[in-house]
Amino acid sequence: MILYLSGTLTDPKEALVASGAAPLQIVASTGEVLANYGPNQGDWVDYADIPPDMIDAMIAIEDRRFFQHGGLDFRSIARAALSNFRAGAVTEGGSTITQQLAKNLYLDPSRTLTRKLREAMMSIALEHRYSKQDILAAYLNRVYLGSGAYGIEAASFRFFGKTARNLSLGEAALLAGIVKAPSRLSPKVDLQAALDRRALVLAAMAEEGFISASEAKLVAAIPINLVQTAGDPQLRYFTDWVSARVRSRYPAGDMRLKVKTTLDLKAQAAAQKAVKAHLPEGHAPTAELQVALAALDDTGAVRALVGGRDYTRSSYNRATQAVRQPGSAFKTFVYLAALENGLEPASKLRDTPIQLGSYAPKNYGGGYSGRLITLADAYSRSVNTIAVKLGERVDRPKVASMARRLGLTTPIVVEPSIALGTSEVHVVELAAAYAVIANGGMKVRPYAIAQVRGPRGGVIQPVEVPMDDQGTRVLERRIAWQMARLMQLAVEQGTGRNARTAGRPIAGKTGTTQNGQDGWFVGFSDRLTAAVWIGRDDNKSVKGLTGGGMPARLWGDFIAAAQTGENPAPLLRADRRAFNALQESDTASRSMQ
Repeated sequence: MILYLSGTLTDPKEALVASGAAPLQIVASTGEVLANYGPNQGDWVDYADIPPDMIDAMIAIEDRRFFQHGGLDFRSIARAALSNFRAGAVTEGGSTITQQLAKNLYLDPSRTLTRKLREAMMSIALEHRYSKQDILAAYLNRVYLGSGAYGIEAASFRFFGKTARNLSLGEAALLAGIVKAPSRLSPKVDLQAALDRRALVLAAMAEEGFISASEAKLVAAIPINLVQTAGDPQLRYFTDWVSARVRSRYPAGDMRLKVKTTLDLKAQAAAQKAVKAHLPEGHAPTAELQVALAALDDTGAVRALVGGRDYTRSSYNRATQAVRQPGSAFKTFVYLAALENGLEPASKLRDTPIQLGSYAPKNYGGGYSGRLITLADAYSRSVNTIAVKLGERVDRPKVASMARRLGLTTPIVVEPSIALGTSEVHVVELAAAYAVIANGGMKVRPYAIAQVRGPRGGVIQPVEVPMDDQGTRVLERRIAWQMARLMQLAVEQGTGRNARTAGRPIAGKTGTTQNGQDGWFVGFSDRLTAAVWIGRDDNKSVKGLTGGGMPARLWGDFIAAAQTGENPAPLLRADRRAFNALQESDTASRSMQ
């Protein structure tokens, strides 16, 4: 049976690659590491490259007769059995390094007599087929050493920031000591416990004659310098989102993947700084508020993303997972449908009450001017009655179709209230829909993955959204430019004035839902389109919350910081000459304000 098993064994190095957990590394657009996901198995280290201190430390503490036994150490088994009998419980094991390798590579973790017998035969078969050096190298490259690190190379980089080939005696002894209880003895979990265990390993090495007793005491007193885990926890909102998207495409998780993302660290830092400035920790009036921000460039690449105030307290991503009512920020789709159906910014409707069955919307503040006002004026001041009348005039299904065309995927209820944004949306999708306007009517789909590389470094997936799909026209240029001008007016003299802190040409729209449950500002500068949402997770009203208040100021501060040092470019990113021609026809609209 042993000879038969010997002929069927997979080479330990090949089995190691097949059985090791597959990590996922996520990097920024410029290559900086943002996060590592999954247990990490380091690159293979040949026996000749493993420091002798690492070999001696592991043998001294785990299997002192490794080079003498043939896979099973009957002395150790007898000693362990006697100790366990005296203790009345399992307190000591007699497994050799070869047995541990056989179990890790070829067997399931069940604790049955059958499995133990198979383990014993597998161990003898391993010793029959491979050299001691091959077995020890495979073990050191496979053993779990805590904190998600499999093998001495992964552990060395995780704990000490260097290759295992350069381990010192103290570092090697610390790694060898972790094997007994990786989840408890990892220095990232309990540094003092790891150091105490290291002292025992050094003492065992002295007993075996690998080092002197004085050297063991000297090294045990040397402190260990652990590398600090890089990365801001707030980045996890973005990297968790990316990880889920990658794993949905590669669900087996059997490949080591490196994912280059679209994240711009400067823009991300600006977003996080703006959130902290406007929603400081412990500030009573805003203590229960949450926030989401998504910023895209004109290709749809997500350059910054904030899913909440503090990832360590709540990992729920409000930018990609949550759905909230956009309020007046949805009026943009109503006005786009109206412009597409022949109305102009200078067209007029009367600001009077409207009753649609039991539905009777009111303006913010409750008053009505009774005047005929232009669409440009109604949009900039976010007049509710005009938006509802427009929705009825152009037909509600056309409004819903417009929202769909620009990229919203959440359910849209085609009721009279559609014009006031009662259908819920994702923050990142609303930002992408507004980016269509910034792009002069070209389709924009938000994406975060620029490239995925496989275990050998080759590209296995380019950008996650086909660029030819991004180039599809979904709005006429003229309609997009007219809408952009209305959005500029909303910032220049309407409800979005507080966003002007950006200090550069911008266009945008505020959104406030009933009773102040949600506050929005969505708009674009010359390089970025961004959506900001503020509200409570429990949907309770927030006194004084309006889209033109905190959301607009936060949005403006973010854009200003994200584009510091950049010279302002033309606001609209396509066909400037045609836009300039259209501005002449827009003069009448502006003169009526």
